[in-house]
Amino acid sequence: MIREAISYSRKLKLGRIKEGEIYSQEKMTETTYRPRVMSERALKTRAKIMDATRAFIVREGVGRLSIDKIVKESGTSKGAFLYHFKNRKALFCALVEEYVDHLNERMNFHMSKYQEDRKSTRLNSSHSEIS
Repeated sequence: MIREAISYSRKLKLGRIKEGEIYSQEKMTETTYRPRVMSERALKTRAKIMDATRAFIVREGVGRLSIDKIVKESGTSKGAFLYHFKNRKALFCALVEEYVDHLNERMNFHMSKYQEDRKSTRLNSSHSEIS
């Protein structure tokens, strides 16, 4: 999964995929992967499954979670679930990846604000030294 996340961010930076599209890798053999860019409909279905899973975990906990309950909660089919996620573990990994991406965005935002504040503080202090 980490390799997928790195590969996704690399492809996004290189412009090979667009923001908002999910880049995943399907295993072709033991060592090679085939990239897949999902359609808008597939993105919505995947989002429904992940949102339903989050809601279920908050309400009832991870221990009571099953594929059948996720399918019922999300209003999708078992085939749709298995198209997007190999099993429950793959779904959990996707949820963790999404949360890590969220944390990275927040950290980058705050780091940029911190760097801007330091830069403006330096400018202000250099102006006061000149006067």
